[in-house]
Amino acid sequence: MIFFISYPKSGRTWCRYILYEYAKRSKTIRKNLIFSHITFGNSPEAEDEGKKWLEKGTTRILLKRNDLDVLVSLYHDQIKRVPGVAEKYKTIDEFVLDKAKHLDEFTRQSRQLKYKYELSYELMLRNPYTAFWPAMKIVFGDVDIEKYKEAIEFCQFDNLYKLEREGKVNLQGRGLIYKTRKGKVGSFKEELKPETIEMLRNRHSLVNDV
Repeated sequence: MIFFISYPKSGRTWCRYILYEYAKRSKTIRKNLIFSHITFGNSPEAEDEGKKWLEKGTTRILLKRNDLDVLVSLYHDQIKRVPGVAEKYKTIDEFVLDKAKHLDEFTRQSRQLKYKYELSYELMLRNPYTAFWPAMKIVFGDVDIEKYKEAIEFCQFDNLYKLEREGKVNLQGRGLIYKTRKGKVGSFKEELKPETIEMLRNRHSLVNDV
């Protein structure tokens, strides 16, 4: 069993689609994969899922992204997809300040584990061929390099963005609510107030700052 562990908006859908496209092209059967956002203590189901993370022999891959970009992306996702969010939070800054505590807890819990590989969202944007290769080897073992290149090329962020809006791929969005948005590194600097950024840096153990 291979766990891909991530906080929401850290590239999980992107990774799943690369694996899917490679498996389709190479006619390869993937190993048993679990993609999980769930953390300990939120519910009995979360507790059971979290315990699986700790099992001996479990292979884990951590998907990580700049914390502030994660929170900004999460805001834009939830304000469209989750009822009541737009009414509860009047500004993006209110949302981010509130959700930062949950992200801190996820980071604390996830850092207790050992990982076979830690996959950086930022590196995926810069060089997806190199960044995703170790994950491919873990999942598939022997990898057809040409099929891998085809899958990566097809799953370039800009291409998925375009295809999703043309209705040619389904990334599990709902109606006109798309899974791809900007995918930009450091977009929090354009969307959050300077005092919000400073407050988060001072009060929370946020990592991977840009």
